[in-house]
Amino acid sequence: ALWTRGYRIDAVVFIEGESDADNNEYDSIQFGKGNAEALREYMSMRHQIDPSKEVYDELLRDDNAIVCLPPLPPMPIPLDEWYRSNEGSFLRLHQLLDKKWIELAPEEEHKN
Repeated sequence: ALWTRGYRIDAVVFIEGESDADNNEYDSIQFGKGNAEALREYMSMRHQIDPSKEVYDELLRDDNAIVCLPPLPPMPIPLDEWYRSNEGSFLRLHQLLDKKWIELAPEEEHKN
């Protein structure tokens, strides 16, 4: 929906959550992972239908553009360890967004 409104989307981040109505580990649904996979498939399909759309190409070009993080710890556990254990994902995401920002910045801003 954001693309159709003209927003630029450089990355999508999902945070895993599980639905386990029966408390059966085999029946649990991993929403984050499932949504990330579905988005990749959707983007790939849309790109095949209309390769002229840069938005599809951009998200497919970089594996770090669609991120799925593990579930947040339950409240009231602080997020410090969760952040530390996902530091690599956050760094890759930061590098991707920093690169995109530099690509968008006017040339004058790149000069010292």
